[in-house]
Parts: sequence; structure tokens; C-alpha cells
Amino acid sequence: MNITLYVEQHLTYREALKIAYDKAKREGTLDEITEASCQVEFNRPPPAAIYHESDMISRYGETENGGFYFKAWNLREVYEQARINGRVSYAESLNGRISEAVDEIKDTLKASGMEFSEQDLKFSINEKGEFKPVPLPGKSSEVTESLFTKLLNEKESLRYMALEYARMVASVIDVTLEGRSAPYALYFSPEQTD
Repeated sequence: MNITLYVEQHLTYREALKIAYDKAKREGTLDEITEASCQVEFNRPPPAAIYHESDMISRYGETENGGFYFKAWNLREVYEQARINGRVSYAESLNGRISEAVDEIKDTLKASGMEFSEQDLKFSINEKGEFKPVPLPGKSSEVTESLFTKLLNEKESLRYMALEYARMVASVIDVTLEGRSAPYALYFSPEQTD
């Protein structure tokens, strides 16, 4: 296929391919082979499954006569992996920015002379982008909002970052190999629902 395809987070592979196809057709750069390949994709039913990173790891194997074969990614798999990579990269960036902003607030609180234990300065971010205190192990029902998390929630720019962070992490933790154990998912802790 000879077509320029741009990865957009909000577009599926088929939507992005349609945009690229229409543009190439308008500009007169669409060759017969590419057009036929695109038509095959447009006529194919949409995939029934969500792509998962573990499904897209290149695999190889050995044949009976000692040769090797490799699983090559098709254009759809490359596109989906690029979308996942983009979201992971953004989540990592937000994680770092949140850590820096939180460290500044911690330093300000410590400089004020108030006494805080390390437990008082721990937090998590729920799926709504709210900062919540981290409960002691085995005492999850005894959590009350701390001064620290109250200050974090009052800072508008930090709340916006936390909401973006929660959205990005939630969009990738179920489709990546690392899942919730990824370093960028450190703060993410969705609330339990019954």
C-alpha cells in the first residue's frame, strides 16, 4: 500500500485510512494497487476485539526443516501500536509533571514548619482526577481527606493534569503488557464500586 497515514488518537484505523484514501484520491496520487487494498479494508467487517499490546509482539518460530518464520505486523496493528505508544508517552509525561508539582507543594508544607508523616504525604488519583489519601494497609475504610490532598485538589492546573492523567492511564492499562504495574500508573487508583 502506498498511502500516507497519520496516527490520530481519536480515530480508528479505518477512519484514518479513509481520510488518507480520500486525500490521495483528491490529489491524484492513488495508484490501482493501493486503491484495491483500501477497498478490501473498507469492505472487511470491523475487528471484533480490542487490540492488546501482547497480541502485537512480533513472533518467530522454527519450521521442521530448520528455517525460521516471522509474524509481521499488518498496517492496522502498526497503527494500533502507535496509538498505544502515544497514550503511554503522554501518561508518562503527565506522571512526571504531576510528581514535580506535588514535590513543590510537599516542600512548601515542610518549610512551613508543620509536622507530616510520610503517610500523610502519600496520595492516589481516582478516575475522576481527584487526589485521594492513600490508606494504611488493612484500614481502607478509615481514610479521611488530609490537608495535603485538599491542597492538591484546590490547585486548578494540577486537577486538570490529574484528570488528563486518569483518562490516559485508564485508556491504556488494560491493553498494555505492564498494565497497572507500569511506572506511569503509579498514582492511578480507581475507586472500588460494589
